[in-house]
Amino acid sequence: MPDSRSLSRDLPVETATDHRNDQRGDHRGELRSSKDTKKRIAILDAVVRLIAEGGAKFTELSVSDIVQAAGVSRSTFYLHFSDKTGLIELLIDKLEEDLVEAAGLTNEVFYAESESSTRESLINLALYVRHNLRLFSAVYEVVATDPAIERRYHNMIRATVYQRRRTLADEKASGRVDPDTANFVPMALTWMVERTITQHVTAATKEDIVSDAAAMAMIDGLAQIILRSMRPQG
Repeated sequence: MPDSRSLSRDLPVETATDHRNDQRGDHRGELRSSKDTKKRIAILDAVVRLIAEGGAKFTELSVSDIVQAAGVSRSTFYLHFSDKTGLIELLIDKLEEDLVEAAGLTNEVFYAESESSTRESLINLALYVRHNLRLFSAVYEVVATDPAIERRYHNMIRATVYQRRRTLADEKASGRVDPDTANFVPMALTWMVERTITQHVTAATKEDIVSDAAAMAMIDGLAQIILRSMRPQG
């Protein structure tokens, strides 16, 4: 699962400046770039902690809140970001990678070989959704007011939908999925599953979900709906 405490593995280290410095053998440029990247990571990590763990709303966070949590100065913040929108753009980059993971988890749910494996995949998806819910909420806040961020977000979603449709085509060709299943079915089921999990699963660990009778009854019901919707009926 993604770790909200550190995004260092998710941010690109190489920049155009790095490339130019490599060409002329100037390693001082590489060192500066490395330090700059660490500062950007520290700032973004602080925002993620404030949102995912502290429950703060992105639009209500001030630059003062962010730099205090990150342990950097205001001048350092503005050296790397012109405003908070730059942070949202990096957060979308983070969530875009997470959506690839989520699509994989959703595929595991829809195309699992048995009811028990579908149930297990639903639990994993529930944990993912709960883990990232507040981060997605932060993006939704800005999408409503910033057309550029809205376009960026919608492009990200369209790419995910395209990936899921390709997977459905492959599964139909293999015979594991009912060939009459329409392209919109997985998307409709995706929204149903994610909305249901968001509204009704509050546990933060697998152990807590499994021990919650109401949560497991809901997951069992979802598993039955998915299997009957996607599998050939013989």
